[in-house]
Amino acid sequence: MGKPLIFEILEKPATSCIITLCSAIWFYIQKKNIGYTNVGLSYETAIEGQYWRIFTSAFSHISVVHLVFNMSALWSLGVVEQLGHLGLGIGFYLRYTLVLILVSGLLVLWTYHLLIQKFKLDHFRRVTAVGYSCVVFGWMTILAVKQPSSSLNLFGVLSLPISFAPFESLIFTSIIVPQASFIGHLSGIIVGYSIAWGLIHGMNNYWTVSLFGWLVLLLALSLKRTETLDLSFIEIEPIADSSLPSFGFLSARKKIRSDKGFNDPFANMLSSLRRRPFAPPLPSAELLPIRFSRFRVSPPPPLPSPPPPPSMVSSAGILLLCPKRMEIRWDTDTELVSLL
Repeated sequence: MGKPLIFEILEKPATSCIITLCSAIWFYIQKKNIGYTNVGLSYETAIEGQYWRIFTSAFSHISVVHLVFNMSALWSLGVVEQLGHLGLGIGFYLRYTLVLILVSGLLVLWTYHLLIQKFKLDHFRRVTAVGYSCVVFGWMTILAVKQPSSSLNLFGVLSLPISFAPFESLIFTSIIVPQASFIGHLSGIIVGYSIAWGLIHGMNNYWTVSLFGWLVLLLALSLKRTETLDLSFIEIEPIADSSLPSFGFLSARKKIRSDKGFNDPFANMLSSLRRRPFAPPLPSAELLPIRFSRFRVSPPPPLPSPPPPPSMVSSAGILLLCPKRMEIRWDTDTELVSLL
């Protein structure tokens, strides 16, 4: 007689949480009648910038058979959480689950890219991958290397030697389920061997938290750019248009000298430009050109004819409204800065 279910859940907390999450997502997909193309990962959606699909595709299942097969295998593989004496354990399980999701998804996309660009198999542009199989095959492979004497139980009735389980399951699913992602399963096996053999290593708590934080930021920006969700609280500053005029600094051979305790107005002006992403427009175009002395700002006599309208200068996200030409000169030094 086996252990009560509640004790097995307590022994496999991370696995239990992942199974609960995948099951809840499956119920939500069925209730909202969401298609696999809305959550799955494909080459076309990836090149459009929908990077969030790497994670939504992993936790989404469309058919109940697919969900039960993956979750049954994952429950058996949850024994990894109890193998702390082999260098595994719950911390290792959580850290490298994140690695398996990310790296196997990127490997699938790279394989699609290779098949499309090198072998001209354009139908892989529309192949959509869904399911937790990449992670399941990855952990199956890691366990086969770390503890080859164990076995994999499927549905409580089928037991496979873990040492051959990855490739047995790969062939079995390809025959029984023709639409199964052979590339996705194989990617999980490759990443699993890379982790088990130490090719991918060094994921401590610091790197896991750092990677997770950067991924959250990247996914939020991806959702914002693709307008998948209403993330109005996130603002993305547009990149400067290269066709707009730009400004440059013309440095003289002689460096500016400043006495001790002297407040350099030129340095203050530059630092204020760096602090403020948007500078207010100049009050009037009649003030051009403006010559700065060391202690005062004096406009020249009025121009005989009105100058052309202000031009917009943009560089590195700093927006300036300035007239056609601005000269900043120093009375006693040789450095000249021109904004044209």
